[in-house]
Amino acid sequence: MKMYNDAFEFFDDMGIKISKEERVYISALAQIGAQLMAYRKQNKLSQTALAKKIGVSQAMISAIERGDKNVSVKVLAKIVSKLGGELKIDLGLLDRNSYFNRYVE
Repeated sequence: MKMYNDAFEFFDDMGIKISKEERVYISALAQIGAQLMAYRKQNKLSQTALAKKIGVSQAMISAIERGDKNVSVKVLAKIVSKLGGELKIDLGLLDRNSYFNRYVE
């Protein structure tokens, strides 16, 4: 049985074409969901308890964790503010030593 590094490799093997834009989108949703789930489990919280702490519904937490919810920057800001996190966004467009990056980090 062949082992795949990620779902996209499997899709490629199956001849299913997924655009670069869709891959970026799916990966971002998966990262957000995985981080939220990891936080919840690390802190031994149910989805309901986490939802109450953030001020959203349990259904929203479930959808985010599954990668089924297109989370706005506003909702991300709410999540990190309520949980004491920090929202870091790197579009990967600039050299790490660029003028811009020296002033935003």
